[in-house]
Amino acid sequence: MYADQDRGDKSKYQRYLAGMDSIIVEKVASASAYFSEKEGHSIVDVGMASGTSSYILALLFPKTKIIGIDINPKMVEIAREKYSLPNLELEPMTEKPWKH
Repeated sequence: MYADQDRGDKSKYQRYLAGMDSIIVEKVASASAYFSEKEGHSIVDVGMASGTSSYILALLFPKTKIIGIDINPKMVEIAREKYSLPNLELEPMTEKPWKH
């Protein structure tokens, strides 16, 4: 199961994420053209992996709360170490109903 995957040490995760992040910027930029900023609204990035997509969305929409979630706690830990903005939350997905 993805949530239980362990790619080993931090450097192995970073190599894996570098490949993913190399394409995510263009994908988020293309998709964000369909969003409009609305204060008090939220965008949830399900399966955020490295958190790069959530971070880019938080930069593009500073009045919107961006919530990045991932089922792999290691990914959430890495994302939290790398990214921080007032409108950005990075959370692990749990088996309990997720509310926000």
